[in-house]
Amino acid sequence: MGIEDGPLGFGLKVTRISRTGVVKQCSAAPNLLSLKSFIKHGIRRSIANETFGYWFPAYFGADSQERTLHLAKKSLSFIMTNRTDKFQVDQVSKVLLKAMFTVILRIVDEKLVPCTDFVRQIVYFHSLMLLFIKVYP
Repeated sequence: MGIEDGPLGFGLKVTRISRTGVVKQCSAAPNLLSLKSFIKHGIRRSIANETFGYWFPAYFGADSQERTLHLAKKSLSFIMTNRTDKFQVDQVSKVLLKAMFTVILRIVDEKLVPCTDFVRQIVYFHSLMLLFIKVYP
């Protein structure tokens, strides 16, 4: 399955502070997953057998900019409010930064072996963060 077959992204496992509901960690599954597989086929486990509850799009460049931005706003809104129509710009930093930091901290703590999959995740999250900064200065 390629980019032209449907949007690709990562499965996200979001951990919250139970008392406040603030996002504590945001762990991304190491492999890409299509939106169709997540929604229609109900896939909630990665190849490494990690569970996740959310899907977040990967940004592949200017060709898919509008579509990725639209899906990212819906995903961020759903992660933060359980509704897809409540997007706010501050949700970007609350989720994307946590996702990048979680990957980096897991590599530093030696819970993950540094490989191209995790570096690729950081690059996808960073490029999407730059896209949001460009659209919402």
